[in-house]
Amino acid sequence: MTPSATLHARGLAALLLAALLLAALAPGLAAPPLDARTLDARDAGTRVFDPATGEPVPLPGLAPPPGAPAPARSGGDLTLRQYLPRGATKLVRAIETDLELGSFVYQDGAYLIAADQVIVPEDDNNPQDTLLLPAQPTDMVTREGIGYVALRRNQGLHVIDAAEPRDLRLLGALPGRDLLAVAGDYAYAGASPSAVVVYDVSDPANPAEVGAQSAPGSAHGTRVDGQTLYVATGPDGLRVYDLADPAAPSEIGSFDTRGEFATYVAVRGNVAYLTGNFGLIALDVSDPAAPDSLGSFSTGGETTYELAFDGNTAYLPGLDGLRALDVSDPANITEEAFFPGSQLLSVSANVEGGTVLAAERFKGIYALVDQGTEFMEALFLENAGFSFRLFFDGDLLYVTDLAGRLRILDTGGASAEEISRIAVPPNTQEVVVSDGLAYVTDADFGGTGLTIVDVSDPADPQIVGGYGSPNQAFGLDVVGMAVYLSVCFEETLQTAHF
Repeated sequence: MTPSATLHARGLAALLLAALLLAALAPGLAAPPLDARTLDARDAGTRVFDPATGEPVPLPGLAPPPGAPAPARSGGDLTLRQYLPRGATKLVRAIETDLELGSFVYQDGAYLIAADQVIVPEDDNNPQDTLLLPAQPTDMVTREGIGYVALRRNQGLHVIDAAEPRDLRLLGALPGRDLLAVAGDYAYAGASPSAVVVYDVSDPANPAEVGAQSAPGSAHGTRVDGQTLYVATGPDGLRVYDLADPAAPSEIGSFDTRGEFATYVAVRGNVAYLTGNFGLIALDVSDPAAPDSLGSFSTGGETTYELAFDGNTAYLPGLDGLRALDVSDPANITEEAFFPGSQLLSVSANVEGGTVLAAERFKGIYALVDQGTEFMEALFLENAGFSFRLFFDGDLLYVTDLAGRLRILDTGGASAEEISRIAVPPNTQEVVVSDGLAYVTDADFGGTGLTIVDVSDPADPQIVGGYGSPNQAFGLDVVGMAVYLSVCFEETLQTAHF
């Protein structure tokens, strides 16, 4: 469809352009360097990071500056009517049980969802159980059917009984911390911004905080190997602690990543593997007090998160996908297979049949089979995505999703229920509904710009057209048969007649 007019309204366009440029470029102009945990200078203006975790914040969101006050959570006489807690996925863990095909738990927003067979989707013979948490989980360790879950928003440590995936149950809870490792009767958690906290978990129903140790930077991934605790400390690299007294870790060594952001650490024998925006670094820790670089694997600046092993293969999730790496020679790490994706933040390989579980933040869980030189997708479990913009049309609520989905919910009953969804270009922005058509914009450079969806039957939406904008399309409005688009980096306000 060809636009019948382009308004060269310079005054309005200049204001619009300035606002859009500010939203897109201000993080790169105002942000401190990477060692302040906000922005990767190599991608200035295109990628913003959460200052507490190093995780990417999807455009056009901005990372909150250090020390910024928390947003208001309530006001006036507003009363919560309904909470729909499903959302993005950043966590997946296999569960060690006796079940034949393996079990796993994954996150969907504030829910933990368990399944008892990796390659069989949910049906009447394979029910899933859900456990609603008070906040999104940041990490989970499973041992002998017990799950130790660290939560955001200072909601602390939750201990759950996950031995039977059909019956997830909360055993105990303790206010507190962040990412963790469990060894023996103790759990070690990062407490952002600068501490490691020790829990006594000998009684899972009654965890107790028994000690703490200050750490530079921000404490992220933690790992215990024997009597040694390894902590990924963001821009401060790796810190190593002696656990001769498990309740009182004492620092004995470190490795400097020169300001690059370390997100996770794993240890196998005398080799520690450190992930971050540098890719993967292998360290000789035969002397834990003096970690020394053995080799590395670069992901071209794409930040990596977590690490799982199957023999000499390491599975490395990151912003651009999942890699299978040959680490038989840590000095010469090579790539064996690659599964493309966007913001794969978690991985687990401890399941039967060589299945690898990977969590893609805005889409869901993949069960992948490593075939040596490529991955085969065995199962995909969709999550509720990253809700972004809302539009009401009577009792129907239209929700855009940054992952590239438009969801339609019926709010006319006692509770909102999703009745349909449809795939649209990613980085989905605004939605406006008029005369049975939903107009949806996207800010994806490879996308359409404007997608038009026939929603005359809300249960069966259909894409009927689109308009290819030359740049990222953000806001829109519909007046009669005219659609007004605000387009980033353009000196025009674009209109199209349909």
